[in-house]
Amino acid sequence: MSVAIRCFASGFRTERGFTLIELLVVVAIMGVTSAVAVLNVGTFLSAGQEEGFVAEMHNVQNAVAAYQLQGNVIETDFIVGPGGKGPLTPYILGRLRHFWLVTGGGLVVPLETVPEGGGGAASGLFGFDEGAGSSAANGMGISGTLVGGKWMVGIVDGAIDFGGYDEYLTIPDDPAFDLSTEGTIQAWINPDTYVPYAGIVHKGENADFSDEAYTLQFWGTNGRVRFAIYNEKGDTLILDSKVSPPLGEWSHVAATFNRDTVTLYINGKPVVTKPNTIGVVRNSDGGLQIGAQVTEDYNKKYGHFGFDGGIDEVGIDGKALTPEEIRELYEKNSPA
Repeated sequence: MSVAIRCFASGFRTERGFTLIELLVVVAIMGVTSAVAVLNVGTFLSAGQEEGFVAEMHNVQNAVAAYQLQGNVIETDFIVGPGGKGPLTPYILGRLRHFWLVTGGGLVVPLETVPEGGGGAASGLFGFDEGAGSSAANGMGISGTLVGGKWMVGIVDGAIDFGGYDEYLTIPDDPAFDLSTEGTIQAWINPDTYVPYAGIVHKGENADFSDEAYTLQFWGTNGRVRFAIYNEKGDTLILDSKVSPPLGEWSHVAATFNRDTVTLYINGKPVVTKPNTIGVVRNSDGGLQIGAQVTEDYNKKYGHFGFDGGIDEVGIDGKALTPEEIRELYEKNSPA
């Protein structure tokens, strides 16, 4: 039995009674062990998803209400959802499958759900809809710092226009980015030029690539797309496309992998597939980079291997999506 909770708030402990986190855990445990079999939503078929969603929301709202009955006031909006990081992690690992916004008044509002398997291209998208400022967050509340770049109109609402060389978004390491046995990496890109080896989505930050786990990037000088994964031994599996996304247009690039197969997609179509010959992807402590590969200059010629152009709707998913699901993601926002 396990439940994962992410909470972004502080100041919820009082001198007596439970903290809100403790109440959420208690109510969640009660839900698992009672007739209200709510929290293992990943096992539901589509016909049962609505019932599970409502019951899970009821559990979270009960915990919030119980906290308020102790005389506590919730002053800050925060998010509850899977992927918790901290001392609770060994005990609560994954049965809460949805994200909930708890408002300052104590109202529980459902956010986008997480696909079965964790991660969350649905809730975990970096949509870049902030439109201003020096940071950007995804639907899981994971935030990164923008180094250079400009806000622009994207394929969906806002996006970031990177200038190449040394402009990027850097996000600290988070368990949501440790994909291990399967995963999906995706982004919409609108390149201005084909910068050699430009990073689109890159897990790792060191200029010697010692902490690289996976990378979606350009390769060479002609805009061919590369996806690569690395295991703990440093073994590499590389997929290179034979076609290039056009300049000045939005294109969807994605890659999936599991223990058996690795596939690279462009605009919803698989362009390269290989068997997985290296096994589990390494668990790297390096941060996630969007729009570059590294956070320090590789050399004066290549800088941070920065991307030149727009990037939008970046997703890191703990599940290897099917070809049909990748196609649906492309068609959902295709400008055609």
